[in-house]
Amino acid sequence: MARPTLSELQEKYALAKRHRRPFERDWLLNMAYIAGDQYVDYAYDPVARVVQVTNPDNSVRALNNICIQIARTERSKILKNNPVPKALPITESQDDQYAARIVDAYFNHLQNEWNYERRLRTGVYWLVATGNVFFKWYWDGENQMAPISPFDIYPDPYAHQMSDCRWMIHEQFMDVETAKAIYRGRRKANMDAIVETDTASLNPVENKILTNFGVGEANLPGVSLKEYWEPPSKANPKGAYIVYTHAGIVWNDDFPYAHGKMPFTHAGHVERTASKWCASVMDFV
Repeated sequence: MARPTLSELQEKYALAKRHRRPFERDWLLNMAYIAGDQYVDYAYDPVARVVQVTNPDNSVRALNNICIQIARTERSKILKNNPVPKALPITESQDDQYAARIVDAYFNHLQNEWNYERRLRTGVYWLVATGNVFFKWYWDGENQMAPISPFDIYPDPYAHQMSDCRWMIHEQFMDVETAKAIYRGRRKANMDAIVETDTASLNPVENKILTNFGVGEANLPGVSLKEYWEPPSKANPKGAYIVYTHAGIVWNDDFPYAHGKMPFTHAGHVERTASKWCASVMDFV
């Protein structure tokens, strides 16, 4: 089976985005309420967006932000027992115990390199605000881990569980020079496809909400790099790893990991029936 073309990739992205759109309303409103913007609503006409609720003339708006208190309490509950990797020896032999100590030391090294506790707190904040967060595990000269916002992940819309996804797209926004530095010197890379992306401008309400969470990039110049991940399957034994922009395919190769698994771990807050997207406790406040 041939790897997807640029037009096929764009169709998959559009389909996944359309399937995800109904959940974004709750994500954005939850983020607004946690940030203290209580007088906002979600409008669908002419485009889906967060808007400020008009304040009647001469009226006084009261504000009692209980949402941030609930969010912080929920985050504290989740982080009460931080998950910490621990290597256990296979047997009681001295060699196995020595090997376990070496692996533990490597785990500690990675946690320091990753700034693990800070990244974990960031991930849990996404978990509480939106009900979903992804952790990406990848190789960049050494094992790496990064928390990923659900706004940046576009999973197979036909899958009922994240673990069942046949493919997944991870969108990353960065300045053009940073993107070029990643692929400069790679013989198969198409550098001509790394050009500035036309991004939709955020309205002042959305810009404030997303900037509070560190994702208000739509008002900045840069390029949107999309990574298409397709693990090996019977239909496509070699899988696919394709990086592309609106201007073309930057990198086109087989799935890079021998284990054949998606490099993403999805964590959900409140499970929904027959849906891979989870809800947040904030949805019920």
